Amino acid sequence: MKLEGGAEVAATVASIVAMGVPVLGHVGLTPQSVHAMGGYRVQGRDEGGAQAILDGARALEEAGAFGVVLEGVPRPLAGRVTAALGIPTIGIGAGPACDGQVLLTHDLLGLYGGHRPKFVKRYAACVRRRGAPSGNIATRCGEGSFLMKNTATIKVLKGIGEMHRFSLEARKRGARIALVPTMGALHAGHLALVKAARRKADTVVVSIFVNPTQFGPREDLSAYPRDLAGDIAKLGDLGVAAVFAPEAAEMFPPGHRTHVEVEDLSGRLCGRARPTHFRGVATVVAKLFAVVQPHHAWFGQKDYQQLLIVRKMARDLNLDVEVFDVPTVRDADGLALSSRNAYLTPEQRPAALSLQQALHVARRIIAKGERSAAKILSTCARSSAPRPAPTSSTSPSATRDAPRPRSGRDAHPGRARGARGARAPHRQRAHRPARAGAAARAQKPAAKPAAGAPGCRDAEAGRKAGVCGEARREDAGEAPGEDCREGAVEARGEGPGKTAAKAPAKAGAAGNKAARR
Repeated sequence: MKLEGGAEVAATVASIVAMGVPVLGHVGLTPQSVHAMGGYRVQGRDEGGAQAILDGARALEEAGAFGVVLEGVPRPLAGRVTAALGIPTIGIGAGPACDGQVLLTHDLLGLYGGHRPKFVKRYAACVRRRGAPSGNIATRCGEGSFLMKNTATIKVLKGIGEMHRFSLEARKRGARIALVPTMGALHAGHLALVKAARRKADTVVVSIFVNPTQFGPREDLSAYPRDLAGDIAKLGDLGVAAVFAPEAAEMFPPGHRTHVEVEDLSGRLCGRARPTHFRGVATVVAKLFAVVQPHHAWFGQKDYQQLLIVRKMARDLNLDVEVFDVPTVRDADGLALSSRNAYLTPEQRPAALSLQQALHVARRIIAKGERSAAKILSTCARSSAPRPAPTSSTSPSATRDAPRPRSGRDAHPGRARGARGARAPHRQRAHRPARAGAAARAQKPAAKPAAGAPGCRDAEAGRKAGVCGEARREDAGEAPGEDCREGAVEARGEGPGKTAAKAPAKAGAAGNKAARR
């Protein structure tokens, strides 16, 4: 127990100690009596006041206190008291002569909006104005919720100059800055990135910017969900220091002609159907790195191709930014979280799970040693069944032929979907008779080979790209791309090789040859 006061509380201290409770004394400036003292003022400046503090400290020692706090007293007096006592002295604004030092967390972090001691270095300003927290708490209690969203501490920065100055000040303080790039419409996947970044960095900046340069001509730029106030509220309790939310003209002013493109990786998978998409992603991420100047940047594994492209770009351009990733966050049914999941109809949502299911099947059989693309495709096809294409859809994420999860016996082996997550081996010729049966099954008339690349948004491009629709519904939205799907797990550092989406056609040709033999 800590008791404020000197000789006047000595008897009370002795009684408490006699009951076996340790007591810490407190003399000098006693905050519980601050108004009686005329405010927060240094005590013991004159000889009479100094002697009263010294006598009080001695009385506390005699009463059995195990230590004495000296707050707000002159340095020479603190040295006299420390030398006169046989118990430790703990100083608060009392100079270096005390046996120990302590500062209040409220003062260090600015949790108290009132008096700020001159001897305290404040490292944060968690309360901006006096009285604001209590009013906010009162409002929340009236609504039946006690925990408040501390959004008042989040700086919302709109300009590049503002963001530069914020980062410069943070770096001057020695703070480690983490950037979480998003396009807004935040969900639990984004929040997982923020929490991971907060554990590793001192200052977390979340960018909210719907990047127009990564959208194609017929994609959902104008329809993409935007709710800046709601996003800031979701970040309120996560320790985010700033939100960088520029307008498009701020990031890409008239006359902008410079772009960043990671060759080879950008042209595969999603990039086949959307040739300018990853150029837009790489450009905006490079600009965000230049503006925010982070030490770390955080992306979701869900957009795996995008993750590889960003890492490659940072490495090739010698950017001093370490890129971290966080596992995909999923709904209870296994569907990856995405800002665009709102586009899915109730009928489409179950079908969206088929890609993930097929990829898990492919991973298991590859882990067991299987290397035949035809066998991998056939096994994946048996793990899900085709579903009819929607009669109509305005959803950017909806495409046709998305298979519904079903047991292996009822699946149609011809519609080989989802195996594009498995890396196709080099060209294989089914020249051995033993493969004729499996190869012939792969070329049934009902089978329409998956062609093109995943990741396109609009329905027309989806029909051309085949499996892109299932990939799009695997979107989890943790990073600004919103486009690279779980099919890209094929990539391993240097990008994917030949896509397995072509394997059904190869298997069909191999089947014809084997049948003729």
